[in-house]
Order: sequence, then structure tokens, then C-alpha cells
Amino acid sequence: MRQNSGFATGIAGMLFAVTAGAQAPQRDGANQGVVPPAPAAGATRRNTETPLRGTPASRAPANISWGPGHIVQAGVAMYNRYGSPNQHTGLYVFGVYLRNVAKSTLTVRCPSFDGLSVPSDATGYTTLIQSFSTFSTPHIRDSKGKPVPVTYKLGTDEKSVTLRPGEVVMVSHWMLRAMRSGTRKAEGWSYDLVAFGTTGTYRVGCDVKVAWSDGDEAHSLLHTGEAKIEVTNDDLAY
Repeated sequence: MRQNSGFATGIAGMLFAVTAGAQAPQRDGANQGVVPPAPAAGATRRNTETPLRGTPASRAPANISWGPGHIVQAGVAMYNRYGSPNQHTGLYVFGVYLRNVAKSTLTVRCPSFDGLSVPSDATGYTTLIQSFSTFSTPHIRDSKGKPVPVTYKLGTDEKSVTLRPGEVVMVSHWMLRAMRSGTRKAEGWSYDLVAFGTTGTYRVGCDVKVAWSDGDEAHSLLHTGEAKIEVTNDDLAY
């Protein structure tokens, strides 16, 4: 059901392909009136091929915005614009992270996906592994702090990772599309992971369902901090 909000090795390699090898996205359905099939590697199968591995905090991105938590924390970072930092097509790639802030080693389980969660916006993206589902709940605020509606579909794939004290792991990454308010939608597309608005500064955070164990198991809905993005006229013109 669609909802509305208010350093794994495999994932890191996939993200490199997104940021270093991506080309400008191509609109598949806008002109031909044809909706291409959903990606084959979506969220309909268990995503257990590539194990997650923690890394020391010193090797994690410095711009991760961490949320609260005295055992496990969740964080988000705007990893890059899709393609390159100077490619203003209104596409922003976010990494979602977990950090063990306890004094003992933990086994952590949460939604996770090796590929990139992409918007359902009549556009064809060149990443090799992608899904229209996301594996965290996005929240977006405009420069005045007002929530910006965004729809999404949560995937069910999960992975486990053992984290030593202080270690960090990226569990998923997803892409947000910024479009100008009033833009006409292409028929047959849900426009999940698309935020409609105007130019300005926006803040993006996520919620992540996490379970962890150091003998006894605990569950929590963790909140990340917020990553800041700038939306320009060039972003909205694409």
C-alpha cells in the first residue's frame, strides 16, 4: 500500500555506479505513452545476496546527520546529486545509515536493499539494480519548516549486520525527485518519491525500523537527523 509521510560492500559499489557512471535520465513514458515494466530486481524477493559489513566511524561520510539513540542511531546524508554534483536535474541521492553507540557488539536487523530506490516519475534511470520501493520512511520540510507531502511504498527486504561499538553501516539509499508545483503528471505513474514545490532549501529525514540484539532483542523506530538540499530553477526546469 502506498503511504504518505510527512557501508555495505554491495551498496557502496552500487552507489559508485550511480554517482560516477550515471547519465541524464531519459523519459521512457512521457512521449510514447508507454509505462515500462517495473525493474526485475525489486522489493518482491528477499534481498540476502550481499552481506552488510560495518566500518569504523572515521571512514563514514562526514555529512551524516544522526538522530537520537543511546544504543543504535540512524542517520541520513545527501550523498550526491544523480550523475554529478553539478548536474541540476532535480535528483538527489540519500544514504541511510545505522551506528552502534553502545559499549557492546550488537546484531542489528532492518530493511535493506543493495540497489537504488528510484522515483516513479515516467523516467528511465540507468542504475543496474533499482526498486520503486524505499526501505525507510522519508520526511521533507521546506524552508519554513512546513511538511512537504511525498508518497512512497515501503519494501520488505531485510538484512542483518554485526556492529562493533562505534561502527557504521549504510543499509539503503534512495533518490528524491524535485518537481515544480502544478507539473502535469504522466498517466500511469504513481510519482512516489517525488516532492512538488518551488525553489529553496529543503530538509530531508527518514524513519527506520530496527531490531537489535546483544542477548535480548529490542525493537525501535529510529529517526535520522535531517540533510539539507537546495532546489534551483534549473532543478525544476528539467
